[in-house]
Amino acid sequence: MLEQVVSTRVARSLRGSGGNVFGEGFDALSIHLGSRGYAARCIYDYLWIVAKFGAWLKRKKIILKTISEGTTKDFLKGFVSSPSRRARAAGLRHLLVVLRERGLVRPRRAQPVTPAHKITAAYGAYLHENRGLQSATIVWHIAYVRDFLTHAKVENAADLRRISGDHIRGFIAQIAQRYTPGSVKNVTKALRGFLRFLQVTKGFRTAGLLAAVPSIREWKLAGVPKYLTDDQLHRVLASFDVSTSSGLRDRAIAVCIADLGLRSIEVAHLSLDSIDWSAGTIRVDAGKSARDSELPLPTSVGRALVAYLRHGRPVTATRRVFVQDRAPVGEPLLPGSIGATMKRAFKRAGVTVSPGGAHALRHTAATRMLRAGANIKEIADILRHRSIDTTAIYAKVDLVRLQEVALPWPMAGQ
Repeated sequence: MLEQVVSTRVARSLRGSGGNVFGEGFDALSIHLGSRGYAARCIYDYLWIVAKFGAWLKRKKIILKTISEGTTKDFLKGFVSSPSRRARAAGLRHLLVVLRERGLVRPRRAQPVTPAHKITAAYGAYLHENRGLQSATIVWHIAYVRDFLTHAKVENAADLRRISGDHIRGFIAQIAQRYTPGSVKNVTKALRGFLRFLQVTKGFRTAGLLAAVPSIREWKLAGVPKYLTDDQLHRVLASFDVSTSSGLRDRAIAVCIADLGLRSIEVAHLSLDSIDWSAGTIRVDAGKSARDSELPLPTSVGRALVAYLRHGRPVTATRRVFVQDRAPVGEPLLPGSIGATMKRAFKRAGVTVSPGGAHALRHTAATRMLRAGANIKEIADILRHRSIDTTAIYAKVDLVRLQEVALPWPMAGQ
């Protein structure tokens, strides 16, 4: 009941100001939000906007059964764009979920699948089945190809034969104005892969089109990986408030990355079943490396995990190690939120490294291993690089060994 989360007086006011339009759905919404750990103030804010929405439906004489995302969008147009508008939209999304669960609103209409979407879906399946790419990589391949098809005005399979070199050159010229050379290179990779897909699966002659895709000059291993000094790493780890559940969680995440070199997606996918406490090992599920890996569990990582699991992790049904401590409480953390959390830690600690966050911590892990005496092959195994060439860049940060092999600078007259 609504009175379980707000006072009787407030409940009466909310119902009278528009909540009654939704019948049992209004009370069900309050229970839905409460069960997911939303704070009382947040629940009230969501119920307030839902009541306003109900009053608006009544004025517009809109039948409850017919409302959809489009209806809520029309309602929100009356509010000035601001962060609070996003919160209002979230409240209405929860409302539609609850109403649909109870059959009070029609199911969400599936988006029509266009011929262009079928083309990119087939390309995605090809990348997974024939090239073994991971889902995250497939997503950006498809996104770039979809943008290209829009640029070339390809709406169906027949239009694919109209693709010309001018379409390709024009598209690359456009994105080159907005993207970095590295990102433009990724776009060209996606286009070449798509053209080869058409050649293999559709029998298209794409040699001329492949020649039109420019080669983006980006020297391999030209840069130096950005890493943290011992002092900077200490400041980042000290920036977490371990008196809070989120602080314990975020510090454990940082230690996993800095000491084990895990990627954000690997941290997000860590399961309680991945940790073998008796053997002192941790299993990292297959990601970009395309194979599961078993790593030793350092004492520092074990202690950070134990502190979080005992004193910070909320009760939840999921087996994922790292979960949200705010509504919806207990849901697994996403890789993107892990990256954002690490960047905030860098900012708190006053550490400026580009790129910062999880990438810099992973680079730090590799650099510390190298300086502790590990060779490139051992570091490649820990970081789960498929090619040792990827790890070779870390040789640049071992200044002591580089000095040993550096030739003396020739003096004048010699």
